[in-house]
Amino acid sequence: MAKPIPHRDLHKKLATKPEGGVPCPVCLKVFEDTPGWCLHHDHLMNFARDAFKRLSVSLRPGERWDTLWNRHGEVFLDAVRFDPIYICAPCNSGDAGGKTIGWCGLPGRVYPASFSMNVAELNGMRGLPKGAAKRAKAQRIWELSNGRHIQDRKKMVRLAAGILRS
Repeated sequence: MAKPIPHRDLHKKLATKPEGGVPCPVCLKVFEDTPGWCLHHDHLMNFARDAFKRLSVSLRPGERWDTLWNRHGEVFLDAVRFDPIYICAPCNSGDAGGKTIGWCGLPGRVYPASFSMNVAELNGMRGLPKGAAKRAKAQRIWELSNGRHIQDRKKMVRLAAGILRS
């Protein structure tokens, strides 16, 4: 049984884990040890992998989606919004709230799970108190990004379908 290449392993090819004494690119805090680092990546890649898996059932019946993903998954890295990068754990979770139902009293999510903030956007979230200000900032970031994000999701589905039809 072929094990699918996790999207995270694909991202690790592009990001170099920093050694101790290097500042986090978001908050600039210096970490002397490496356990504080997290690989921050565009969750659009997760969406691409799920779309690829879903489409493979109808477009390539009888073939294992994970074998196909192992062969073709890397091409999706060219379509993500930002390159993967190692940042500190607290900064890595800076965009997680907006993906959570009920965050800051909202009835739904601010943005879908397939959206991730880039380093500059995460930096803009730092220091904001939990509540209305943080929610408003997250909503503003999403408003500026959502048109492109929707197009990028469509592009990922088209790319998956094209690969699977070939």
